[in-house]
Amino acid sequence: MKVSQWAEIRRLAEVEKLSRRGIARRLGCCQRTVARALRLNQPPDEKRALREMKCACRHSDYPMRANLAR
Repeated sequence: MKVSQWAEIRRLAEVEKLSRRGIARRLGCCQRTVARALRLNQPPDEKRALREMKCACRHSDYPMRANLAR
Protein backbone atom coordinates (compact mmCIF):
# COMPACT_ATOMS: atom_id res chain seq x y z
CA MET A 1 0.00 0.00 0.00
CA LYS A 2 1.33 3.42 -0.93
CA VAL A 3 1.41 6.28 1.53
CA SER A 4 -0.93 8.32 -0.70
CA GLN A 5 -3.52 5.50 -0.68
CA TRP A 6 -3.21 5.17 3.12
CA ALA A 7 -3.71 8.92 3.54
CA GLU A 8 -6.77 9.00 1.26
CA ILE A 9 -8.37 6.05 3.07
CA ARG A 10 -7.78 7.72 6.44
CA ARG A 11 -9.18 11.03 5.16
CA LEU A 12 -12.33 9.43 3.78
CA ALA A 13 -12.92 7.59 7.05
CA GLU A 14 -12.18 10.43 9.45
CA VAL A 15 -13.32 13.55 7.56
CA GLU A 16 -16.08 12.29 5.27
CA LYS A 17 -17.18 9.54 7.70
CA LEU A 18 -17.50 6.92 4.95
CA SER A 19 -17.84 3.26 5.81
CA ARG A 20 -15.15 0.73 4.88
CA ARG A 21 -17.36 -0.51 2.10
CA GLY A 22 -17.98 3.02 0.80
CA ILE A 23 -14.27 3.79 0.82
CA ALA A 24 -13.49 0.58 -1.06
CA ARG A 25 -16.11 1.41 -3.69
CA ARG A 26 -14.91 4.98 -4.16
CA LEU A 27 -11.23 4.04 -4.46
CA GLY A 28 -11.76 0.78 -6.34
CA CYS A 29 -9.83 -1.30 -3.83
CA CYS A 30 -10.64 -4.25 -1.60
CA GLN A 31 -12.40 -3.84 1.76
CA ARG A 32 -9.51 -5.71 3.38
CA THR A 33 -7.10 -3.10 2.09
CA VAL A 34 -9.27 -0.40 3.67
CA ALA A 35 -9.42 -2.29 6.97
CA ARG A 36 -5.66 -2.75 6.95
CA ALA A 37 -5.07 0.96 6.29
CA LEU A 38 -7.38 1.93 9.13
CA ARG A 39 -5.50 -0.35 11.53
CA LEU A 40 -2.21 1.43 10.80
CA ASN A 41 -1.63 4.43 13.09
CA GLN A 42 1.17 5.80 10.94
CA PRO A 43 1.93 5.70 7.22
CA PRO A 44 3.30 2.44 5.81
CA ASP A 45 7.02 2.15 5.12
CA GLU A 46 7.79 3.34 1.55
CA LYS A 47 10.25 0.50 0.87
CA ARG A 48 7.69 -2.08 1.91
CA ALA A 49 4.99 -0.36 -0.15
CA LEU A 50 7.08 -0.63 -3.30
CA ARG A 51 7.73 -4.31 -2.63
CA GLU A 52 4.10 -5.17 -1.87
CA MET A 53 2.08 -3.50 -4.66
CA LYS A 54 -0.81 -5.96 -4.39
CA CYS A 55 -4.15 -6.21 -2.68
CA ALA A 56 -4.11 -7.17 1.00
CA CYS A 57 -6.64 -9.93 0.30
CA ARG A 58 -5.97 -13.62 0.49
CA HIS A 59 -7.28 -14.22 -3.03
CA SER A 60 -4.91 -11.74 -4.65
CA ASP A 61 -1.99 -14.17 -4.70
CA TYR A 62 -4.02 -17.19 -5.81
CA PRO A 63 -2.13 -17.67 -9.13
CA MET A 64 1.14 -17.55 -7.20
CA ARG A 65 -0.02 -20.35 -4.89
CA ALA A 66 -1.24 -22.38 -7.85
CA ASN A 67 2.17 -22.12 -9.52
CA LEU A 68 3.94 -23.23 -6.35
CA ALA A 69 1.85 -26.39 -6.16
CA ARG A 70 3.31 -27.73 -9.40
